[in-house]
Amino acid sequence: MYQNLGFNTIAYSNTSKQSNLDQSLAKKDILNSYKGSNGGFTLKRDCAQLTILEITTIAEEKIPSVFECTSQNEVCSGGYSVFPLLNNLQTKINDFLH
Repeated sequence: MYQNLGFNTIAYSNTSKQSNLDQSLAKKDILNSYKGSNGGFTLKRDCAQLTILEITTIAEEKIPSVFECTSQNEVCSGGYSVFPLLNNLQTKINDFLH
């Protein structure tokens, strides 16, 4: 399934879902896309310039939330006594993923 082709090369068994993710990452200038029978994808930027949060946000098409009721979801922001705790934890997770 995965092959070690070097630091900046990504290789895998392609699926429709993976293909969509690859195209999304290419559109956001994370991957280079090469067309044709020998086509594929390579990293466009150095790994040190990428964050897990950036890649996850592109993959999920939204900022990932461990908890549905955080400041990113204003519908849930009131009426829960545990909200400040969850919001603080979500902020720490986001900071870690940066």
